[in-house]
Amino acid sequence: MITRLSNVLGRLVPNKVQSFIGRHFTWLSGTLFGFSIAINLLLILIYVPGATANAAISSVLSIGAVTFSLVTFTGGALTIKDYLDKRDSFDDPESEPEGTVDGGLSSPAQGFVRTTEEQMREAMDELEGWFVIQEDGSIEFQNEESELSADQRGALYVFAAQIGYESRVRDTPKVSKEEIREAVGFSGPAATVFMSKMYDTENDEFFVTFDFNPQDRAAMRDMAEDEMTFKLNRDNVSEVVKYIKGERSAPD
Repeated sequence: MITRLSNVLGRLVPNKVQSFIGRHFTWLSGTLFGFSIAINLLLILIYVPGATANAAISSVLSIGAVTFSLVTFTGGALTIKDYLDKRDSFDDPESEPEGTVDGGLSSPAQGFVRTTEEQMREAMDELEGWFVIQEDGSIEFQNEESELSADQRGALYVFAAQIGYESRVRDTPKVSKEEIREAVGFSGPAATVFMSKMYDTENDEFFVTFDFNPQDRAAMRDMAEDEMTFKLNRDNVSEVVKYIKGERSAPD
């Protein structure tokens, strides 16, 4: 019964309000109780003719008891819901929202952590104007990348494909060997070399993640170019941007 009422209140009360009530329930309920007593006492003394102070106080305490009970019940129900939600999130590791830190750092500690989402926003700011994504998902390079090498343009194209996907104008963030060869003007062998430069297994550094094993050259010979797909490694996007801008070399 309590759980059902908690869920109903949870749907009616915004999440931020629920969290605030859960953290500050004790002093909040006491403050509201005291505030309601003061307001009711003032109203009785003003609008009830001949009301004595003792009678007013007695009436106010009765009204305040009802108010306090209501506040206590509501706050308790929301606190129970907040506990159940947190318990469910602890039981389900996949419910951890993207961008939080493993290990449960507190909010002040998280202020020192540069999340992947923040890195992606910074990358978009740095590469603004370097490419345009059309409504059909096609990607066009702009003048800013005119002095880039073919491999840098390839990395820029992979980055743009990810942005197009997150902007919902591309169905997938993945790029095939065939697509990038046509977009950048690679020959078949040059596209293979480009893919090999985008990772370094010895140092465990990847600019892109592959849907196939790029080290298995025998298997790659039997694959069609549109089957060799890969996408931006979002966790390493800051280094990808440095490479595109000529501030560092490729992983391999």
